[in-house]
Amino acid sequence: METKFISYNGKLIPEKDATVPISNVELSYGFGVYETVRISHGVAQFLDEHLERLMHSAKIIGLEHQFNPTLIEKSIHELVKTNKADTCNLKILLIGAPKKEDANIYIMTLNPLFPDKKLYRDGAHTTMYKYERALPEAKTLNMLMSYLAYREAKKAGAYDALL
Repeated sequence: METKFISYNGKLIPEKDATVPISNVELSYGFGVYETVRISHGVAQFLDEHLERLMHSAKIIGLEHQFNPTLIEKSIHELVKTNKADTCNLKILLIGAPKKEDANIYIMTLNPLFPDKKLYRDGAHTTMYKYERALPEAKTLNMLMSYLAYREAKKAGAYDALL
């Protein structure tokens, strides 16, 4: 699947034009939240629950913004249709700002990653990684420890790490 467009603050823009300035303090400090939504046959799975969790995560970290679930849902439908994304993963990034009207929301389609069917049959080798997430009720952009755990699992020849 080729991603030609992303949704930026409710407007479709070419993927190549989607940028976040390197000077964006909020992004560099992880002041944002995210959701990953599965799209199957052009339909967003459990979208209401994902959007509710996105809003809840933003509230937990004090990220004020002007976006609402209706706008986000409309943006998702438009993006999926425009990108002809029948089956994919959808990433929603809500990045904070000093003023709520300056917060930004990026929505992009990503190629789906399907586990190999033999993993369901045979199981998967995993590793353990000691880590306790700060603010566990919020899906924040602070994913460093998850990244390090995954990297260590791969070095050990494992499918993934259990945190």
